Amino acid sequence: MSFRLPGRWRLVFGAAIILAALTEMIRAETIIETPVIVPNGSFESPTTPYAAPSVDAWQKTPKPADFDESLGFPWVAETGLFLNPPTGAADHIVNCDLRQALYLFSYPGVGLFQDYDSIGSTGTTPDHRLDVRFEPNHSYRLTVGVIGGPGSQLRDGTTLQLELYYRESGTNLVTVVSNVISHSMDVFPDHVHFQDFTVESPVVTVDDPWAGKHLGIRLLSTTTHDLLGGYWDLDNVRLTIRQHLGPTIALSPTANGYQLSWSATSGCVYQPQTSKDLTLWSNLGPTLSPQGGIAEVLISEPDPQRAFYRVLVLPKN
Repeated sequence: MSFRLPGRWRLVFGAAIILAALTEMIRAETIIETPVIVPNGSFESPTTPYAAPSVDAWQKTPKPADFDESLGFPWVAETGLFLNPPTGAADHIVNCDLRQALYLFSYPGVGLFQDYDSIGSTGTTPDHRLDVRFEPNHSYRLTVGVIGGPGSQLRDGTTLQLELYYRESGTNLVTVVSNVISHSMDVFPDHVHFQDFTVESPVVTVDDPWAGKHLGIRLLSTTTHDLLGGYWDLDNVRLTIRQHLGPTIALSPTANGYQLSWSATSGCVYQPQTSKDLTLWSNLGPTLSPQGGIAEVLISEPDPQRAFYRVLVLPKN
């Protein structure tokens, strides 16, 4: 298991109970998280004094055959940017990231997507700004701020999908993982606070069809025609790459005590620690910077009843 610690430290593995003459082999993993800047992820470009349909870096989904533009509302205007109302206004969004956010009307198929080959709604060619691939032994976490709630006119059961995808044959967008958000007043009690929603891919393997393919992000209305009406607000699109290094950890008795060892990765700094209660931890010697292979530390005077051990890992750079 892994737990998040302050800064960029990570808890590599959980607790090992030491019993007399017992060897414990523990499976665990090292996870290194790297945030990725999503181009125009805060929807600040282009700037608008009120609202506008243009959205830099994001491509809009194609108009479905059943959408009737003769009613006076063009498909291109189904999603766009808006300026957060000023502080003190009844509809001012308290936790809006920077100054602008995105509106997205609840009609089936309305949405935006972005990948290496997408063309922003203000562009004519791909700018290749989101250059992220699905790599083996990595997972990918997408987080987006979303608002429904009073004033949005969304009906309960209206859905919005957040997804990560790859392109098949260059044009077909194939979903790798998705999270469907269903509107209700329990989930969205007001219209002035973004709620974070997350979707994370499984760890990529070399056999996955998306391995090595460019990653894409799609924000898509998936509501049904019987629930038409209303709009979502979205903001602060964040992407995190999680590298799973997957060490094997061993706790073995020796003539002089116990040997704590683990598979190490070049470029990482390790700090083994011990505790009697999983609350107060103390270092087992200095930090170690092995050049790959196996790292180890001798526990010469283990607690005769019970002790817990963990290893913290931090990238050198």
